[in-house]
Amino acid sequence: MKTTNYDEEPVYYCTRCFSLDIRENEKQKMYCHHCGADVYKIDCTSFDRWEELYLEHYGEPLVKKTSIYDDLRETYQEDAEETLTEHEAFENGLLVGEFLQRSNKTLKI
Repeated sequence: MKTTNYDEEPVYYCTRCFSLDIRENEKQKMYCHHCGADVYKIDCTSFDRWEELYLEHYGEPLVKKTSIYDDLRETYQEDAEETLTEHEAFENGLLVGEFLQRSNKTLKI
């Protein structure tokens, strides 16, 4: 089974507003659905390079990368003692041992 590395796939973006929402009209001409820029303002690059360009232009990333543990710490305040079932831990993509190791939560089995 062949896996695709989507980070290596080129992305089309608008050089005016840096949107990735590029579409084709009925004449098969590309345009930016966000700001309406025409084909002359559309460029192609790697996703990583687009992220750099977006950050340079807007001063903050569009995609904020966090780990699942950051999300869980926000959801389950670290200093609050809570009970998490094994099923809930697996639903959140955690191995039970990792969850217990990185938190002060108890696991009810």
